[in-house]
Amino acid sequence: MLPYYLYAEGYKKWDKRDFKLFLLTSFFLAFHFIFWISSLSYTSILNSTILVTLNPIFVTLFSFIIFKQIPGKGIMWGIFLVLIGSFILYYQPSPPINGQVFPQATLGNSLALAGGIFASLYLICTSILRKRHSLISFVFPVYGFTFLILAIFTLLSSTKLTGFRSSEYLLLILFALIPQIIGHTSYNWALKIFSPNFIAITILGEPIGATILGILIFKETPTPLAILGAAMILLAILVSGREEGDKLKNKMPS
Repeated sequence: MLPYYLYAEGYKKWDKRDFKLFLLTSFFLAFHFIFWISSLSYTSILNSTILVTLNPIFVTLFSFIIFKQIPGKGIMWGIFLVLIGSFILYYQPSPPINGQVFPQATLGNSLALAGGIFASLYLICTSILRKRHSLISFVFPVYGFTFLILAIFTLLSSTKLTGFRSSEYLLLILFALIPQIIGHTSYNWALKIFSPNFIAITILGEPIGATILGILIFKETPTPLAILGAAMILLAILVSGREEGDKLKNKMPS
C-alpha cells in the first residue's frame, strides 16, 4: 500500500484542515478499538456487539447537531426498528460461557457503548474525507495514524505483546487481515456512495453474526426473543437500504 500511496502522491492533496481531520478520524478509530476490545473482558460477546453497533442512533444525532441533516423516513423507520431489536437482544439473559460469569457486566456494557460512540464519530469523519480523497489516499494515513496511537497506548498500558502461541499469532494476523483491512476498508469504500446513517445501520448485522458464531463456537443457543430482535435489525437494514437505493437511482443520469 505504501508504494502505491507514494506513487499516487495522495499526501500532496492534503491541506491543514485535512491533516487535522485525518488525525481526528484516526483518534476516533483507535479509541473505538480500545474501548470495545476492553469491554469483552467484562461482558458477553452478544452484549458487547449489540452496544458497540448502536451507531445509527449516534450517527443520526451527531449528523443533526453538526450538519443539521434531517434523516429521511426510511432511515428513521430503520432507527426505530433498531431500537426495538437492540433492546430485545440487550435484555436477554446472557448465559455463562464455559462457566464464566460477568460480575462487572455494567462496566463492560459502558465500555462497549463508548466504543460505539467513537465508531459513529469515525463514520462521520470518514464520509467527509472520502468526498475529497480516494480510498487508498484515505486508508493509508488513517490506518497509519491509528497504528501509532494504539502502539503508544499499548506501551503506556504495559500490554503483553509477546509469549503467545503460534496459533494465537496466526489469529492476530487474521484479525488484522479480515475484519480490519477487508472489513473496515469495505465500509470506507462504501462511505463515498452511501450516507453514514445507512452504513451505520448495515453494521448492525454484526451482532447477528456474533450470535451465529456463539452458537457454533460457544454453544450459546439464542432464545426466541433474541431471534425476534435479530429479525428486527435485519428488517431495519432492508427498510433503510431501500431508501438509499432510491436516492442513488435519482442521482443517476437518465
